[in-house]
Amino acid sequence: MKLFLMFLSAFLLGATLGANDAGNVFGTAVATRFIKYRTAVLLTFLFGLLGAVLQGGKGIDPLKSMTEQSIDTSILVGLVVASVGLVFTFLGQPISLSQSVVGGLLGLALSQKNFNLAVIEKIILSWITAPLIACLLSLVIYKVLTALFIRLKIGILDREVMIKLGLVFSGMVGAYALGANNVANTVGMFAGAWEDVSYTMLALLGGVSIGIGVVLFSKRVMMNIGKGIVFLDGFSAFVSVISSGIAVYIFSIVGVPVSTTHTIIGAVIGIGIHHGFHTLNYKTIRDIVLSWVLAPTICLILTSSGYAIFIL
Repeated sequence: MKLFLMFLSAFLLGATLGANDAGNVFGTAVATRFIKYRTAVLLTFLFGLLGAVLQGGKGIDPLKSMTEQSIDTSILVGLVVASVGLVFTFLGQPISLSQSVVGGLLGLALSQKNFNLAVIEKIILSWITAPLIACLLSLVIYKVLTALFIRLKIGILDREVMIKLGLVFSGMVGAYALGANNVANTVGMFAGAWEDVSYTMLALLGGVSIGIGVVLFSKRVMMNIGKGIVFLDGFSAFVSVISSGIAVYIFSIVGVPVSTTHTIIGAVIGIGIHHGFHTLNYKTIRDIVLSWVLAPTICLILTSSGYAIFIL
């Protein structure tokens, strides 16, 4: 029974992450109508799974080592985070599953009075640096490519074709980075409780569940990220996605799971800064930031309460 619950919680967590974070990969491209929603879903599924299997193992260790974990506590954290994530996803509100997982594990660590402070500090620092890197990348890439298009005197039709191809490529990069970096958020906690299972098998389980979440539930969040923060044309969409993908992949190499929600919004804000602060939708940004605070806090409280009621 416990084995079934472990698989169920890992699957629900992965599906929630896929539903919520697919918008980070192709939301801008779909919202600007350069890429069809079905195409975006298929590419996210395939390249997300590829990234999870090939490079998803590196980010598992930090979450595994945050605190002592058993099968019972892993199931508790997984079900809490998945439930909170599903509520926000159905509301169409993008949240950080990375933060929610860490919030749940932190609630567990505080309840057990056993946590690895160095790992927690490293992860929290990445929440700040990742969106800043994506924001700076989007500013630089936007300026460089704009100057390049002007110098090469590329026509409007040729430019549209290049942008569409660029959106497909950047989406594939973003999906691969999503799988490589964020699969740890779906299965990392289970590695600490289930030592007999290889990281590859855990990454495969996480990758498949992320893909299913993308297919079934991703549309509302995808459109919110694509349209809600600032108006984007195809070129801006390409720049934001490639900037986010590069930022996430950098942290994948280092082995630190980061929030793709943070990075894509950081990149989109970078576009808004380039065009002028007045172009930003501050209400949408406020709502998203509020959800970033609420989701991990709720996960922390529910996990700590659940531990006291069901496990202690």
